[in-house]
Amino acid sequence: MIAFASTRAEKRGHHGVAYCLLILEAILLPPLAVYVVKGLGNEFLVNLVLTLLAWIPGIIHALFIVTNSERVPTTSGAIPLEENSAME
Repeated sequence: MIAFASTRAEKRGHHGVAYCLLILEAILLPPLAVYVVKGLGNEFLVNLVLTLLAWIPGIIHALFIVTNSERVPTTSGAIPLEENSAME
């Protein structure tokens, strides 16, 4: 089970310190983590409302968005995996 999870994370580009910091950010400041991954949009607004109403649902939603995202956080913002792999 652990090998499957790490393989899935590696396929999505989720590895390294940036991803670990994004998970920590999703726990401490859920709307900020969703903003970093998805930008301003419906997911951000939903997470903001969930966090303001009750902290735990906001954390769960942020963790779901961060772990199921097809985007990788970088220093220049979130980049889709296709663009990231084309740059290499």
